[in-house]
Amino acid sequence: MKAAQRKQLQQLWLQRIQDWQQSGLSQTAWCKQHQLNIHQLSYWKRKLSPKTESKVIPLAVAMPKPEMPSTLVLHINNVQVEATPEQAAILIHALQANP
Repeated sequence: MKAAQRKQLQQLWLQRIQDWQQSGLSQTAWCKQHQLNIHQLSYWKRKLSPKTESKVIPLAVAMPKPEMPSTLVLHINNVQVEATPEQAAILIHALQANP
């Protein structure tokens, strides 16, 4: 499919999505009324929806007390994770790589 055809198809589905939203009908009823497949409407809604920014998770790292074994305590939202510094580094790297 050429770029111009792809753009035209996107515009067609943008208009269809707007028509559905303004109709007040359920997706199923609107698609049935317009003889369209509901799965196509769902696909195009996802495809044309604005991309959301990746969410930033607040991360607090507590340094170990000298008398304690060498562990770090990570507080992520309401979850507490205890790990060695090496494990914590792997976890932090994984969290940064997979927002």
